[in-house]
Amino acid sequence: VIIAWGGLGFRLFNIQVTNGEKYHNQGQRQSQTKEILPAVRGNIFDKNGVPLTRNIIHYTIAADPSQVKNKQNVANELSKLTGKPVSHYIKKLNGKNNFTYLERNLPKKYAQPITEKHFDGVIIQRHARRTYPQDNIIGQLVGFTNVDDEGLAGIEKIYNKQLAGNDGWIIKQRSGMGNVNVKNNFPKLEPTDGSDIRLTINIEYQSVLREELLKQLKITDAVSATGIIIN
Repeated sequence: VIIAWGGLGFRLFNIQVTNGEKYHNQGQRQSQTKEILPAVRGNIFDKNGVPLTRNIIHYTIAADPSQVKNKQNVANELSKLTGKPVSHYIKKLNGKNNFTYLERNLPKKYAQPITEKHFDGVIIQRHARRTYPQDNIIGQLVGFTNVDDEGLAGIEKIYNKQLAGNDGWIIKQRSGMGNVNVKNNFPKLEPTDGSDIRLTINIEYQSVLREELLKQLKITDAVSATGIIIN
């Protein structure tokens, strides 16, 4: 018995003291997860500030009901913003799931007040979709991005680093069941949005030139046309 207890004591000493830091770090890795907070891509403008790209920003608001300390306050705030009844959100917050969507595809003006309140257990996710309002006029010069918002052609590709910005991150807690919870005291790095770029091109002149070229193509039945504007 004495030998058994001695062996057990040595094993505990080995775990807690000799290899304590190793097992501590291993436990942290298993109980925490890092989630990326994507930066919003910078926009491209013509010389007069006319946007050649746009980011459609929308927000998802979700929650871990078990971590929400004041469900009534959260429900009241969302109800004021969306016009939906408080009971609609109370029902969601009283659910047994560890994750539930409260609202999806919300404009920034609706999500901003919730973000500033810092409610425990409430998760705010920001999303962006790239659009090109002048694509039919200047698409080849501006270029385009892929589904991961990386520039693949034109200005989007050449200045991808400046436009992309730097993603942030947030550390979340993972339970023994694999569920992920948000803790307000865990480390978080806010994303740095990308820089805007202003070109020397004038989109109004480009539009006029395009219309004139299309008109001449129709009149002459030509295969293609090229034009140069000289100031």
